[in-house]
Amino acid sequence: IAQQAAAGVEGLRDSLSETDQRVKQLESRLKRSEARVKEIEDQQKAFEEELKARQDSLLEAAANASTGVYNPQTGGLIGSVAPLKIAIVSNYENAQTMLSKPNQVLLDDIVLTLKSDSAAMVVVEGHTCDRGSQEINLRVGDQRAQVAKRYLINRGIAASRIQTVSKGCSDPMVPNSSEENRKQNRRVVLKVTLGCQ
Repeated sequence: IAQQAAAGVEGLRDSLSETDQRVKQLESRLKRSEARVKEIEDQQKAFEEELKARQDSLLEAAANASTGVYNPQTGGLIGSVAPLKIAIVSNYENAQTMLSKPNQVLLDDIVLTLKSDSAAMVVVEGHTCDRGSQEINLRVGDQRAQVAKRYLINRGIAASRIQTVSKGCSDPMVPNSSEENRKQNRRVVLKVTLGCQ
């Protein structure tokens, strides 16, 4: 009986030792996972700050350079009747159509502009990079524009004040020569004509 008890105790010790080793391995994996999560959160924060800085720069350049009324038939500006406000929502993943939180902040600024000027109208252009067929790119561009339109409508802007158009990959902002450039080309451009009657 004593031998059996000793063997049982030894078995329990071995089992506890294996359990302790397993717990240590799991704790080590948990620490590595937590470090990875922190690294990803830091990368996301840096990406969002860079995105905001780029968008601010593009908005400032557009605001300083653009006056006139947007003509959706030609895709250009006509006359100098009213100032044009432009917002560029970019850095979509390939075929992605949903809005990120930073991009929603940009659209909220457009909502404020439209609410403060009841005569203002907006054209929402959906753009893609050069990946995929023309048909798919036109569809994805349209979906991006429609998502942005729904966002504006859900925040109280009348659908009659919003026009959407898909440009597909036909109007790149930069050459589609790298993944970074393609991300910039995957975008929605909102062109607001202020004070139009």
